[in-house]
Amino acid sequence: SDREQELDTTAFAQFKGIGPWSVNMVAMRGCADPDAFPLQDLGIDKAWAALGGEDLPLQQHIANWRPWRAYAANLLWKSLSA
Repeated sequence: SDREQELDTTAFAQFKGIGPWSVNMVAMRGCADPDAFPLQDLGIDKAWAALGGEDLPLQQHIANWRPWRAYAANLLWKSLSA
């Protein structure tokens, strides 16, 4: 069943060497979680700075994007190629 195929990000996070960035990437890409957001992603940080986001720390600003933070992450990455 589909339920048996779902990824358990809590269990995944328990593996040595797996941190919050990896857990959020798996949640975004593997679990299609629309609210997952990989903080401390170099590309996202670069895009945020290019948009003039230095005045407001990204971590504080992303609360405004709930429950669609994964979409915001994708738009930030896409802005780098524009």
